[in-house]
Amino acid sequence: MMKYRYKNKKMKNTHPLLVSCGHCKTPVVLYQKGGKGNLIKIQFPRVLECSMDIFNDRGHLICPNCKTVLAKRGDFHGTECFWVLRGKVNTKILSHYNY
Repeated sequence: MMKYRYKNKKMKNTHPLLVSCGHCKTPVVLYQKGGKGNLIKIQFPRVLECSMDIFNDRGHLICPNCKTVLAKRGDFHGTECFWVLRGKVNTKILSHYNY
């Protein structure tokens, strides 16, 4: 499914979240989300799997299939992250994902 897999360990009070393109429904990022709210930002240390190499690429988060911009690269308290554009992504909680 995903091309790049990053080694993370399970954090307390988090769940895996599949982030896909809102236009073509292509899976883009598997993210370790904390809390109950909406997805606002994607922090790099919490990315589990990704369809592109986000650490070496300096651009925005773009769908590999339809080339739609899904999130803008930014900074949050000294940590690099993607700020998600509202309405551009779909999310789904994966209950049976093993870390």
